[in-house]
Amino acid sequence: MKNNKRYIYISVIMLVLLVAVKFGYDYLSSNYNSNQAITNLSDENSSIQPAIDFTVYDKNNNKVKLSDYKGKKAVVVNFWASWCPPCKDEMPHFQEATNKYNNEDLEILMVNITDGMRETKESAEEFMKEEGYDMNVMFDLDLDAANNYQLNAIPRTIFIDKEGNLVYDHVGIINKEILDENINKIIN
Repeated sequence: MKNNKRYIYISVIMLVLLVAVKFGYDYLSSNYNSNQAITNLSDENSSIQPAIDFTVYDKNNNKVKLSDYKGKKAVVVNFWASWCPPCKDEMPHFQEATNKYNNEDLEILMVNITDGMRETKESAEEFMKEEGYDMNVMFDLDLDAANNYQLNAIPRTIFIDKEGNLVYDHVGIINKEILDENINKIIN
């Protein structure tokens, strides 16, 4: 009889723990999914969400905010580093796009993930100079952009319309066709 009561108590305790774990999991999952994490918006039916602002620095160490372009220009942001082989492989596409779309309607920001250890401002500038690239390079010296966009891989390219909405988020190397297609989406 004592053994039966013991099993009943253990069973009730286990049931209560399982219910608590289930509610805890549901609560944490819903909170995690509702934070500002970036999702891939390649689906035409996806709702547009505002791009998360960040602050980076130009070559003269002036602060530049993503929101500076809101209402003025569509923006393509490419996150890269000079030590990243896929980043290097896609650079010619961005140079070509910079030359082709160099107008008042579009800004291409090449945001270098400048952590000060593996990547420095000097190493990034040297890479651009050696390769002959002439693009609008920004330096993420405080890793504000990397943190706000929860970067866990580079290269990564985001496309933002003139109103400041994130239209497409591409993780990994990008080809010329995808770059051109998404530029046309945000400038038209």
